[in-house]
Amino acid sequence: MWRNDPAYFDKESDLHIEAVAIHFNENFWGTPFNDLPELKPIRDLLEKARLGIKIKGKTRLHVQKKMEDILHINGVKRIEYLLNMLELIASSTCCTNLSSSGFSKTYNLTNTDKINDIYLYTFNNFKKKITVKEAAASVNLSPHSFCRYFKTRTLKTYWQFLSEIRVGYACKLLIENKLSISQVCYESGFYNLSNFNRCFKSIINKTPLQYFKEYSNS
Repeated sequence: MWRNDPAYFDKESDLHIEAVAIHFNENFWGTPFNDLPELKPIRDLLEKARLGIKIKGKTRLHVQKKMEDILHINGVKRIEYLLNMLELIASSTCCTNLSSSGFSKTYNLTNTDKINDIYLYTFNNFKKKITVKEAAASVNLSPHSFCRYFKTRTLKTYWQFLSEIRVGYACKLLIENKLSISQVCYESGFYNLSNFNRCFKSIINKTPLQYFKEYSNS
């Protein structure tokens, strides 16, 4: 949908870009319909979409065609086309997330103040060096109780969660393309490149450089 090739920004260039954007509320069809078991794949897709989704291969071509077609359709048929398109994306194996959870603050707040406080503390401090002792103190728990509580509530360790936040933020910085990879590393809360590369690849399944090149060429 968007081109960042310098040729498009040349003052003498006659190249132009056209984009199609479809705006809709994720619950526009109402709660009873949205809760149908048949729509679970689409609900899961919309949740994943909070992190950005890259559509590749034949699926990309099919979605592009449907987005162009929907411009010329009116009435209920337009809703049908949208559902078909979402189902196509949800069932495709040619889609990958563009980032991890730290790209935006996508962790849902719960009814438990303590886990909310941990999330907020982490989002506010992930660029700094954080120890388990400091994180535990923010919610008045011992380090041992903190680790056990967090693992029980989230099914992951606090270090896994913290790494996801940092890597997600690194994805955002790489996409913005204003900093070098080493600068992105330190700005995201990592303190050496080898650890940054290892964590990034374990979460995104590619190195920071591969991620940057793939996004730039998409």
